[in-house]
Amino acid sequence: MHKRTQLYMITTEDDCSDEEPLDTQVTEEETGEVAQISVNDVAGISDYKTICVKGMHGKRALFVLIDSGSTHNFISPQAAAQLGCVIQTSGLSRVSVADGRRLPVTGKIDKFQWYFQHTLFQADFMVIPLGGCNIVLGVQWLATLGPITWDFQKLEMGFKYGHAKVLLHGIKEGSVRQIKAAKLNKLRETDVQLAMIYVQDYCPGDEVSLYSLDASSTVEPLCSDIHHLFDEFHDIFLEPTTLPPFRHDHNHKIPLLEGSNPINQRPYRYAIHQKNEIDKIVQEMLTAGTIQASSSSYASPVVLVKKKDGSWRLCVDYRGLNNMTVKDRFPIPLIEDLMDELGGSVIYSKIDLRAGYHQVRMDPGDIHKTAFKTHAGHYEYLVMPFGLTNAPATFQGLMNFVFQSFLRNFVLIFFDDILVYSSSLESHVRHLCRVFELMRTNNLFAKQSKCIFATKWVEYLGHYIEAKGISTDPSKVKAVNEWPVPKDLNNSVDSWGWMVIIVVLFGALEP
Repeated sequence: MHKRTQLYMITTEDDCSDEEPLDTQVTEEETGEVAQISVNDVAGISDYKTICVKGMHGKRALFVLIDSGSTHNFISPQAAAQLGCVIQTSGLSRVSVADGRRLPVTGKIDKFQWYFQHTLFQADFMVIPLGGCNIVLGVQWLATLGPITWDFQKLEMGFKYGHAKVLLHGIKEGSVRQIKAAKLNKLRETDVQLAMIYVQDYCPGDEVSLYSLDASSTVEPLCSDIHHLFDEFHDIFLEPTTLPPFRHDHNHKIPLLEGSNPINQRPYRYAIHQKNEIDKIVQEMLTAGTIQASSSSYASPVVLVKKKDGSWRLCVDYRGLNNMTVKDRFPIPLIEDLMDELGGSVIYSKIDLRAGYHQVRMDPGDIHKTAFKTHAGHYEYLVMPFGLTNAPATFQGLMNFVFQSFLRNFVLIFFDDILVYSSSLESHVRHLCRVFELMRTNNLFAKQSKCIFATKWVEYLGHYIEAKGISTDPSKVKAVNEWPVPKDLNNSVDSWGWMVIIVVLFGALEP
C-alpha cells in the first residue's frame, strides 16, 4: 500500500469558533452506555490528570497513558495488530470525546495482559484511534487498584497490587534519549514514521520557508554470497540455549594473594522499584543458567546501572575481591598497533560477540568466589561475569588462541569486537566463511543486529576505517575542536596551563 507524505504548517489561534468539524465527528446521539475519553488521549498529549509510563507486552515496549478523565481502557488499532491481539466485536459502536466528537469503536480485546516493571496486569480494552500512545488506562482499570497515591510533580503513582507494592514513574516532558543508527534502521523496517519540527517566533512580514526532509538509507545491499553465508551459518547468530563448554587453559580463574580472607559485604540498599528490577534480572539469569544459588563464604554487593535505552543492567561490585586478586599480565593490544595492520584493505566486516564474557566458563574451583548478595538471595556465576579484574585478559587470551592463525592476516580482535578486512569482495567472502567456521567450532555466538558486513567503511574502536585511510571519530574529539579561544592572558593560563606543562616536560626529553 502506497503511503502519501504530507507536510503541514499549523498556526494556533485563540478563537477556534470557525473550526470545521473533523471527519470522525458524528452528530447523531448515542443511546445506552457511552464510553468517554479525554481529548488529550486522542491527541497524545499529557496534562495534569495523566501520567505516561512504559509497559511491556512480551518483548515489546508499550507507551501507556494513565488517565482518570477516561471512563474505559483503550488500545490503538496499530498496537493491537502489532501485538497479534484477537479483536472481537464490541457492544459499543462509538466513544464520546470530551470536545463533543464521537470516535468509532473498531472492536474490543478481552483479558489483554501487560507488565509494569515485573508485575503482570490484565484488563479488557476497546480498540479506537489514539495519538502518541499505544494504550490508555482509564477509571475502568484504576477502580480495581484500591487506594492510589499520586504525585503529579514527580509524575509518580503508587498502589498495592496483590502482595506487591507498585510505584510507577511517568515519562517526564522533554526527556530525550539517544538512539544508535542500527536500532533506528531496525525501527524504520517496522514502518515507523519519523518527523522533525523546528519552532521559532514569527513576525508579520517575515519570509517563511518550508522544507521537507527525506531520509534514505546509505547502506549498500549485501551480495548474494554474503546472504548464502548467513543461511549456512545462521546458528552462530542465535541466542545460546546452553552454557559454553569448558576450554582447557581458558576457563576463568581467580588466584588470590597469600593470606587473603573471603570477602563478605552486605548488599546495598535500594528503592522498592529497583528491588523489583533486581529480582526480575536475577530470575532471568537463573532461567538462563548463567547463575545458581550459592552457599559460598564469599559475597559481593550488586549495583544497578541504567542503559541508554532506559532498561537496567545488573552489575556486581567486585572491588573488594579484585583488591586481593593476583593480576594477570596478559598483553592487551594497543589500538594504534591494530590500525597499522590495515594497509591495502578495501572492504570490512565487524562482528560483535553476544554478551562476550558470558561465553567463557568459570573454573569450577573458583565459582564460589564470584558469589554475590541481593536483598533476597545469595548467588554465584557459572560463566565469567563482568567486573572481575582479570576478565579482560582471560577473554583476550581466548580470542587470540581461537583466531591465532588469522590474526594480522585478515582479522583484528579487541576483546569482543572482531574486524575482518580484505583487499577484495571475493577474498572477503572466503575470510568470513573461515571466521564463521571457527566460531561454530568453538561455540562462539554473535549478535547480528550489532554486526556490519561487507562495507567500504566501518567505525571500529573510535576510528573510521576506509580504503583511503583512518580518521578519528569526530564525536571523540568534539570537545577539543570546540574548545573556546582564550580572550585574555588569565583565561589562557586557566585553560592551557596544564597543556603548557606537558609541552615543557616533553621538550625537556629532546636531545
